[in-house]
Amino acid sequence: MGIALALAHQHKNWRVLRRLQSSLSEGADWILQGQSEVYALEVKGTDEGSLPLAEALHQARASLWVQRKGATPAVCVVSFREPRAVFQSDEPK
Repeated sequence: MGIALALAHQHKNWRVLRRLQSSLSEGADWILQGQSEVYALEVKGTDEGSLPLAEALHQARASLWVQRKGATPAVCVVSFREPRAVFQSDEPK
C-alpha cells in the first residue's frame, strides 16, 4: 500500500482523501484526488511473474465510488518478484 501511495503522489501528483472500508463493501482501497478528478484506487501486490491488472481494474470499476459518485477507476500493482509497479486507470486522455 505504501509503495502504491508514494508512487501515486510522485508520478501522478494524487493525494489521499480517505481509505475505503472493505467492511462497508466500498470496493477499491483508496480515494485519491488529482487536479480535477477523484480516483478509486485498487492496490494489488504479487510475487508472481504476471501482474493482475485486469482483475484489479475490474474491482476498481465495481467500486461504489465509481458506480455512484463518478470516481475514475485506477489500479497500482506492485511486483515483488521483479521489483516494479504499474499504474492503469480510465483517466481521460
